[in-house]
Amino acid sequence: MQLEALRGRVAGKNKDDVEEAIAMVEALAVQLTHREGELIQEKAEVKRLANFLKQASEDAKKHVDEERAFARAEIENARAAVQRVEVALQGNRMWKN
Repeated sequence: MQLEALRGRVAGKNKDDVEEAIAMVEALAVQLTHREGELIQEKAEVKRLANFLKQASEDAKKHVDEERAFARAEIENARAAVQRVEVALQGNRMWKN
């Protein structure tokens, strides 16, 4: 609205200059609005990607924790088996002596 008021107050060559300046400002306003829309879309996409990566990271951490627990259980089972074998070997030595 202020640009329209300015347009009405000037005449002659100045009027042409003002008209051109107003047209440029209006074109820039359209570009700015378009760019703002693009940035809003990009922001939403970045948020979606961040949430996806956060979930993937949490899933990976959970998987690593599960595998670590499984590995610990396997190690404990192996230690118990070794201990049973050692006990059995010691028992065999006692019978031989």
